[in-house]
Amino acid sequence: SDRIVVCADLAGVRSKEDIEISLEVNTLRIDAHLQRRFSLEGFAFSREGIERYHLEVPLPENIDPENVRASFKRGILEVVIPLKQKRVKIKVE
Repeated sequence: SDRIVVCADLAGVRSKEDIEISLEVNTLRIDAHLQRRFSLEGFAFSREGIERYHLEVPLPENIDPENVRASFKRGILEVVIPLKQKRVKIKVE
């Protein structure tokens, strides 16, 4: 493959201005602020509600950081990370 595609369901995020994406060393970080607090009542682990979304994705070393693209449509964030292609000339014997 010549690229990595990361998709994140950001239900509750209203606009792209509420999303922060960073690429540090070999990690893609996605942070987003939810417009209103999301709560899963009845579940012991999240009684207070969720206000922020955070995701970290480890990446290989051969990414091309200069050509990363991101789009946000209908609550879905898509980040396309191209990979650098190494070309090796092979001698025929």
